[in-house]
Amino acid sequence: MTREFYKRRNFPLASVIFSFALFFKFCGTKEKLKSRSRKVSSPLSFFDFIRAGFWNKGFTLIELLIAVAITSILLTALYAAFFSIHRVTEAVEDKLERRLDTGHFLDQFVREVNSVYFKDTNSRTIFKGEKKGPTSILSFTCFTRPALKEGSPASDLMAVGYFVEEENGEGILYRETRNPYGEDKSKPVPAGSKRGIEVLKGIKGFEVGFFNGKDWASAWDASLEKRLPDAVRAAVITDEGKELSAIAVPRIR
Repeated sequence: MTREFYKRRNFPLASVIFSFALFFKFCGTKEKLKSRSRKVSSPLSFFDFIRAGFWNKGFTLIELLIAVAITSILLTALYAAFFSIHRVTEAVEDKLERRLDTGHFLDQFVREVNSVYFKDTNSRTIFKGEKKGPTSILSFTCFTRPALKEGSPASDLMAVGYFVEEENGEGILYRETRNPYGEDKSKPVPAGSKRGIEVLKGIKGFEVGFFNGKDWASAWDASLEKRLPDAVRAAVITDEGKELSAIAVPRIR
């Protein structure tokens, strides 16, 4: 089976070389017959090639070397063009995939912020965001799919956190969740631990803004403000430097 595959794989290359060699053999035979026809003043025909032994003669070393050289030049050009197009295609597909991932994250972020829940009288509810260097950190409680854990009470209210860490020179956005009724609230959600789930990879920045009714602020602590912001804006800066953003409004007051 391996031998048959090898033969099929090399058949096109051998066919190209054979075609070039046959072409040069034909040209050489034609030139010889032309020199004879000048003497007898008669046109060349197909039977002249048969009588000249065109099909019975082998290829000379010069003809084979020329055929191999031309084939190599053509294949090198074709392979270079093929791999160049392949690299461009992969780069475009990678950018498109990252753009789609960013869009899916922003959709999820809007849904979560829409269902944010905070009560000043409930110490287990939180909403806090701040700017840390070029990126933002955000922690809040919202109604989302529960993370079931043995020994912890089931609840639709989950504490969610987003934070960015740099690894190998590129920014990675993580999402971390915990049950506010089953774990110690003193543990911050975006603790920078490896418990978080990788959401976006290869980003330059993640910025969160909070609208207080008049201006946009880069930090918000609901325990100090005694309320949620009127709107929350999340912006992701891609590796190309382009900004993709979305605005969400907390609906539970």
